[in-house]
Amino acid sequence: MKKKLLVIISFAGALFLASCSMVTNEEIERWGRGRSAEGFVHPGVVYSQENFDIARKLVEKWEVHGNIPAAPPADDTIGNAPDRSTPLPDWIKWRDKRRELRRYAGEYRAYRSWQKLKSKGQASAGYSISAAADNAEYLARSGDPQFIGVMPEGAKIYYAGTFDNDFFAAYLNGVMYNVTQDVAHAEKAFDILDRYSRNLKGLPGSIHSDTRLLVGLQGGQIAMALELIRHPAAPLVSPFNDADFQSIDRMLRDIWIPRMERFFAYPPETQGNVDCAMLMAYLGMGVALEDRDIYDKALLLILDGENNGGFQYIHNETGQLQENHRDASHPALGVLKIGGALETAWIQGDDLYSVNNNEFLRGLEFYCQLMLGADRYLPWDPFWQDVTRGFNYNTSPVLGDIGRQCWELPYNHYFKVKGLETMWLEARLVQDGEGDDNAPDSGPSYSSFLLYRP
Repeated sequence: MKKKLLVIISFAGALFLASCSMVTNEEIERWGRGRSAEGFVHPGVVYSQENFDIARKLVEKWEVHGNIPAAPPADDTIGNAPDRSTPLPDWIKWRDKRRELRRYAGEYRAYRSWQKLKSKGQASAGYSISAAADNAEYLARSGDPQFIGVMPEGAKIYYAGTFDNDFFAAYLNGVMYNVTQDVAHAEKAFDILDRYSRNLKGLPGSIHSDTRLLVGLQGGQIAMALELIRHPAAPLVSPFNDADFQSIDRMLRDIWIPRMERFFAYPPETQGNVDCAMLMAYLGMGVALEDRDIYDKALLLILDGENNGGFQYIHNETGQLQENHRDASHPALGVLKIGGALETAWIQGDDLYSVNNNEFLRGLEFYCQLMLGADRYLPWDPFWQDVTRGFNYNTSPVLGDIGRQCWELPYNHYFKVKGLETMWLEARLVQDGEGDDNAPDSGPSYSSFLLYRP
């Protein structure tokens, strides 16, 4: 039975919802594919029961039975990518050969991704937690006074390079707990979150600061980690009870969530990848805390909020992304976080993947064609401006090194689940598995394995 969406607007919620062009509950329900009458689906922040069922079967196949997938032919069997002046028909021939190679390499990509995940230091139950966990009163991405303001004398503040590795480890240990079913991973993830929650007082910085990015990046990792140890995939049962999570819940409700709601209450002034990261984190916290109010507010913001994230990040007609004019790498972070948010919504019964006739897929196809080098055949709108009207400072797309991988999650949904053609997206997949999106600011990570579909 489909559950009627009710958005209960709190004082904090009213502030930022007032800044949105208000989307009605009926418009949200238009994208519903059937919410559970029992409430939230768990696990349900990016990863589902089905994902871990598949992952466990793959690990058993590889490591217990020794059935290792064969490596695919090398890329050089299809030749180098054409240059930018190559006619489009020749580009398409090369693209389709590369697509065949990628499709053949599917399970091998998953296997390579698993090898990278299990060897990652932050994925180990023996990970050494930094001193920040027991001492930090404040967290900040940098110590620049213009960003964090004047701090209380003697304040214990820690910067990126410490806490970001810890939260990444909490997330990866949550993942490993659900794959291996080894409770030591759950205990490590819980230990990290709980120790930070005991002393943390705030995330300093004005609405103009880099704190926005910290709130989104680390907030998303916390939401995924909390969900994975609080509501693990069956047959696992959490080794912790609700009382154990009180301090962590307080940290999210008193520190992280108010910061996000404050940012959303003001007119946007950041590049879109920042808003995309906050939206994924905000939506995920709604699920992990079983808070329907937060979850539904996040849906509103993704669909039509006054921000540069969600569907505001994508040109509805051309598919170009808000940061394609900026550089090659920042749009990858935006795509990664939008994908995480849409997958969370999908698990919960809301099909945002289909919004505006698969607008997210249009954006992915545009970006992948651009990054492969066939940009001269793209429909570029030089006059399109972001929500802030302040960042469209080039009139042509920018090519270059992406620096992270973000394709596997949407590929598995649009092609494997929905059966839609993913021409340029499939061609852009990494040959040997996504292990590059493994920096401390990352997540969803190792998606060639964790989100693999046969």
